[in-house]
Amino acid sequence: MNKKLITPIILGVAVAVMLVIPISPPTQLQCSNDKGACYESTLLTVIDGDTIKNSDNNSIHFSLVLAPELDENEGENSKIFLEAICPIGSKITVDEDDGQLQGSDDGIVAQVHCNGMSMNAEMVFNNYAMVDVRHCDNSEFTFELWASECK
Repeated sequence: MNKKLITPIILGVAVAVMLVIPISPPTQLQCSNDKGACYESTLLTVIDGDTIKNSDNNSIHFSLVLAPELDENEGENSKIFLEAICPIGSKITVDEDDGQLQGSDDGIVAQVHCNGMSMNAEMVFNNYAMVDVRHCDNSEFTFELWASECK
């Protein structure tokens, strides 16, 4: 496929997803409210398809999600898709994974909601990432529909 067509196709898919899923800001925080942090913030930057930074410059890795790195095949497309469905400056809700409170190497592990959607789920359902089964035994999100590979 022509590389010049890939970005417009990804953006077109992202727009189609946004049109199919009703976009409305959540009326309350969409968190489990157990042990981990739950807060609203603003998306500052997208690092790759499974890691973002918020307006406090905190690194947030999507729980149970493994996206290709930027230098790997489809890594850039994964990042572009995430930016398309949750643009920089969007309000996000961060639900820290109660089973992974130790975080990742440089930040927290969480499920992130943006525009009423779980970014973890959207990345997996749209094939821009896969479920990271290495952490199924210690994640509170193991039983989410999008993490079905954990069951």
